[in-house]
Amino acid sequence: MKNITTIHRRKTPDSFKLLPKVSRKTRKAIYLEASKYINDLTKLIFGGIILTNILNFNIDKMIIFVSGFIAVIILTAFSFALFLKGKE
Repeated sequence: MKNITTIHRRKTPDSFKLLPKVSRKTRKAIYLEASKYINDLTKLIFGGIILTNILNFNIDKMIIFVSGFIAVIILTAFSFALFLKGKE
């Protein structure tokens, strides 16, 4: 019988990874900053809901209120989750 040799794939060097290794302290700082950013977006969406109501645009207000408040609730929850992850 013939000797069967295995074929090994070449390993890619670490420089080709998508994201570099980040220290735990840096990751926590990134989570906290992302939390602040998402919280600011939430405030802007809430302000947009109020301004839309004040300016009386020709749009269905119920759709704006429902979609806006759903977006505010989802983004607030995501911001809070990132804040907790940054504080652990």
